[in-house]
Amino acid sequence: MRLTYDPEANALYVYFSEIGIGGVGETLPSLVTEFDFDMHDQITAMRVFEEDEDGERCSFRDKLGFIKSEPNAQYGDDRIEVLFVNDPERCKTVAWDSNVDLDHNGQIVGIEILMVDPAYNPNDGIERLYDGGLAHILKFRVPFRFSF
Repeated sequence: MRLTYDPEANALYVYFSEIGIGGVGETLPSLVTEFDFDMHDQITAMRVFEEDEDGERCSFRDKLGFIKSEPNAQYGDDRIEVLFVNDPERCKTVAWDSNVDLDHNGQIVGIEILMVDPAYNPNDGIERLYDGGLAHILKFRVPFRFSF
């Protein structure tokens, strides 16, 4: 598993396989995702559910080829869980959406998480996902490269 963070797009990408140019065949958009945070407000785990923000269901069961070989990710109970630390503590959970990318064979190759710009901070009581909680995932991080 590798991760990249694009500060211009404020997006975190979790890769389970190499994705070359044109390597994404389909994207499952706006899937319900939960992020667990520790006492230092750092992400320790994430769970991507087989349901989008409108309640539409999808199935990951036949799409797990790359995830099965990843020790930090597992599938069960209609969700993919990714752990960024061993024995993660959960002090807070933030619900958010993510997009799941499939290759041309229908296998999950990555997860894209669009975060909120840190300058956007309305006082409306809604928890948002900002890029400040990425310390635990740095061990999986590779430099972000964008090419045509």
